[in-house]
Amino acid sequence: MQREVAANSQNGEEIVPALTLRFLITQLEAALRNIQAGNYTAHQINIGYYLTLLFLYGVALTERGKKEDYTEAENKFLVMKMMIQENEICENFMSLVYFGRGLLRCAQKRYNGGLLEFHKSLQEIG
Repeated sequence: MQREVAANSQNGEEIVPALTLRFLITQLEAALRNIQAGNYTAHQINIGYYLTLLFLYGVALTERGKKEDYTEAENKFLVMKMMIQENEICENFMSLVYFGRGLLRCAQKRYNGGLLEFHKSLQEIG
């Protein structure tokens, strides 16, 4: 991908930085901080957008794989679950909570727990 970017820049096309996990996490952190700093209520923001950001952030942290990332990812999935329970219109996001937690459990090599979370996710969908 880096070679493609370099080749395209020689052709006069815009240079686009490669999307790294670190860059993604930084961007998601900034977006979540901006929402939290604004102290918005659920009615002032698109709750689906916020839940999606939380999910992506939790998955990205899980992928990075540091012990403190696992704790933070678990917290984000918990925040998602609480928000979904408060806003009944967002119940379709609950499958993402369980799916994210399943990924987290598997990353922690807690496979039985991961399978249980994946099963809960499947039940939410079907």
